[in-house]
Amino acid sequence: MGPALQRCMSSLQGYRTILLALTLNTRSTALDSTAPAADTQQPTITLAGKQYAYDSLSEPAKQLVAAIRASEEEMKSIRNQLALMDVGRRALAAQLRLAVENPEAFQRLQNPEASNPLPSGA
Repeated sequence: MGPALQRCMSSLQGYRTILLALTLNTRSTALDSTAPAADTQQPTITLAGKQYAYDSLSEPAKQLVAAIRASEEEMKSIRNQLALMDVGRRALAAQLRLAVENPEAFQRLQNPEASNPLPSGA
């Protein structure tokens, strides 16, 4: 891991600690403007073990909550992308292993038509 990546990971660890300390307790969808307000519970956030009503937060605090939510969604998306890349990397590694250990079989996989020519007159 290079020094730039190490610095980035170190910074992310600090932000991760903050994100873990802030959990959103939304038992209902009261933050969703389409949800009925009469039968929903007041959404709260928990910060360092203390609960705060979301509606009582200042606008800058609400913007920070929105930024945290957006960053969590982006992190989730990136984790999904990494999982897909890992699947691809594993498939490439399997192909490399086959290419090294059994080049003829690898070649047949690369050119399936060459290994199974159609009979003439078919």
